[in-house]
Amino acid sequence: MSSGVETEEHLWRVGLTGRIASGVVFLALPLVAAIDTVVNHLPPIDLVPFTTSLVAGWWLGAMRPSVRMTGDLLIIRNPLWTRRLHRSDVLSARAGYLGLVIRRRSRRPCIAWAVQKANASEWAGATTRADHAANCITAWAAKRAPDHRSK
Repeated sequence: MSSGVETEEHLWRVGLTGRIASGVVFLALPLVAAIDTVVNHLPPIDLVPFTTSLVAGWWLGAMRPSVRMTGDLLIIRNPLWTRRLHRSDVLSARAGYLGLVIRRRSRRPCIAWAVQKANASEWAGATTRADHAANCITAWAAKRAPDHRSK
């Protein structure tokens, strides 16, 4: 079993607690709406678009986001887009309350929603899962293959 960073693969997603808690909220709202519909004798067809939009929002915001680090590729899946960054383009990563901020050589920084650091953790100076992910990505980026194009 190799311990080299090149062969390791890491996957970070929204935490289990966040996925479950948001699922309870997003899936409980249609239940409340259904009860309101029955009590107020409204047509149940009003629930279909409401429930569909809540389930889609829960899926896009809590289940889809992820950061996958493979041999030479960092794949960032946010709710509405996916970015594939090559190791040679990644400079570093930093944990923030909006997600991981990944600095690139070629363009503006890229934000990965899947791993976020709470402001309270930042203020307390606590090390979190987001810090671990940022450190792991930064170390992975530092071990890039030499660029043979600049001669």
